[in-house]
Amino acid sequence: MRAISDKQLVRLCLDELCAKMGYIDRSKISQSDLEHLCYLIEENTKIVISLSTLKRVFIEKFDRLPQIATLDALTKFLGYSGWQDFKSRKINSATEQGIVPTENPIVEKKVIGLTMYRNLAVTSGVIILIAFLFVTMKKNTNSEAKFSVQKIVSLDVPANVIFNYDIDDIEGDSFYIQPSWNKRMRIKIEKKNHTQTETYYEPGYHTAKLICDNKVLKQALVHITTKGWVGYSKVSFSDPYPQYFQRETIVRDSVLGLDLSGLKANAIEIRNDKIYYYACFPDSLEINSDNFTLTARVRMDPVKPTLCPWIISEVYSQNSLFFFTGTIPGCTGEAKALFSDKYLDGKKIDLSSFGFDVRNWKEVRIDVKHRVVKISVEEKEVFTTTYERPGGLIQGMGFGSNGLCEVDYVQLTDSVGNIVYRNDFRN
Repeated sequence: MRAISDKQLVRLCLDELCAKMGYIDRSKISQSDLEHLCYLIEENTKIVISLSTLKRVFIEKFDRLPQIATLDALTKFLGYSGWQDFKSRKINSATEQGIVPTENPIVEKKVIGLTMYRNLAVTSGVIILIAFLFVTMKKNTNSEAKFSVQKIVSLDVPANVIFNYDIDDIEGDSFYIQPSWNKRMRIKIEKKNHTQTETYYEPGYHTAKLICDNKVLKQALVHITTKGWVGYSKVSFSDPYPQYFQRETIVRDSVLGLDLSGLKANAIEIRNDKIYYYACFPDSLEINSDNFTLTARVRMDPVKPTLCPWIISEVYSQNSLFFFTGTIPGCTGEAKALFSDKYLDGKKIDLSSFGFDVRNWKEVRIDVKHRVVKISVEEKEVFTTTYERPGGLIQGMGFGSNGLCEVDYVQLTDSVGNIVYRNDFRN
């Protein structure tokens, strides 16, 4: 009879993760896929796993088993209560199939002596466990961490956010505040100091996290609004420091968007690839993201020669994002989309319907009714899908491109067609 080891159980866990996420070949998972998986795991389990840790697990680059916290996060994301639940279920299933789980594959000899040894080990283990629980209970009081937003300074970007926190009675090695989804912006904090001020450079509905070691203790919502539309460039989506455009330069000839002279006026360096972005986060829209229609007429003008020009249309909600990437027909393998908890990757599913000439004016529409999403281009429905997690209220809109994105008009309507927001960019 065969034995099933803990490493085999980890592989079974990874196989289930790949099946859930639609990964065909575990060895060829991209970094962007792993970054997205980190985000989903944290959102669903409240346990933070670093990209480097997840990468090591997926390529099985470990001499000993990953930490239990990591295995708990992976298995909880799969719907189990944790690693032990996953392990016991798989072992029971393996036993039914004649696969005997064991941590020691050596053939047992001297049965009586081995049994006595095991009984002694179990007894010692119980004593150690009781001692550990006693120490842990003594250390971890019933105190609970405190974390909140005291106030937001400024109704535009950049904005200072003052956090209040209290971790004085919480046991842990390291404590951090992570202002948003971007782990690169994590700030280490210390006990006995109860205030932390952080600068937000991008608008949006951010979820700040208070983290102890790899566990999220508390969350606080941070809504950074804008006074109308703002524009900026970034080296990448994860770049924490955008370069702003002067507001008076981003609207010209009844169009939102810079031209080459506008780039020069804003001293934007164009030698390297960049993302050019425009966003609007009003103080309040009061429209549910599970029932809305965003319509816009857009195009992009490449700043420099690019093989795959693209343009992204986004709606930000309290709980997630709604976006899709349009690109030229030969590049739809690079297309991406996210509708609340439904992530779509053009490398893994057919997103050829997102292919159109983004360099010429096109009307695009994101239509959501009761969590059914329909994407239309030039009034022709090209794609439909569904999602499960409620999105909450809409907080803002955005358009971006790897060239000079331009928006002729944008309109947001509610479930019955009432216009909640419209801008034709005419003075």
